[in-house]
Amino acid sequence: MGIRPWFVGVIAFLVVASGLVAQDDKLLHVAVGTKTALVSCPPKYNPLRRYPFMMVVGGVRQTAMDSYRVWQPIAADMGYILVCPSGNLDERGKITDDERQSLVTLRNYLDRNFRVDASTSLLIGIAGGANLAVETAVVYPRKFRNVIAFYGFFNTKLESVLLANTKGREYLYSEFILVTSDGDPSQNSLTRLNDMLQDLGLQSELIVYPDMLQGYPPDLRAVMSRVRVKVAENAKKEMNH
Repeated sequence: MGIRPWFVGVIAFLVVASGLVAQDDKLLHVAVGTKTALVSCPPKYNPLRRYPFMMVVGGVRQTAMDSYRVWQPIAADMGYILVCPSGNLDERGKITDDERQSLVTLRNYLDRNFRVDASTSLLIGIAGGANLAVETAVVYPRKFRNVIAFYGFFNTKLESVLLANTKGREYLYSEFILVTSDGDPSQNSLTRLNDMLQDLGLQSELIVYPDMLQGYPPDLRAVMSRVRVKVAENAKKEMNH
């Protein structure tokens, strides 16, 4: 598209004119390639500043609007551009190269239309979307540096992607944060994933909450504040390197 936004209203007007976006107040409905997504800017958005993005990938049968309702208040408070892709997984939760590439295509759209701070940007996945997020960040570390995976499952497919793609790639300032709950079926799975990521030399952390099954932590904002500190520390290390 190649449009540099001046403010949310202007970019919405310009891109709507090209037939690729429809606007609902400050919410942009974006069509990029074969995918659509909801995109929103933080309050008092300034096009001359750089902003990190928060791309949220839902699980099977989770819509972009489902993700938007949960994450928009958090993204706004944190000063992030929020991106909620639609329909990334089929009913079986199957992940393909095209699904990973669709997230990269959305990432490229952000680079063309916004001033992006990649160092603190986040790729967030829930359930099956968590596996897609981890795989995409492993295969495309220059596009997605920091990952938060809620209730993903470490399976042979994910293991093969890790083993096939981590060698020779740069993950020095990447961060993988895995979130589950005590007793949930994903706990053992994410523990194994955390161990393997660390064995491969990647930075990862496992967060286990009590008494919570397949849902967001009650203190999701506190989790995100913790994440923000970690990615900011990595960004500072990179600047001083």
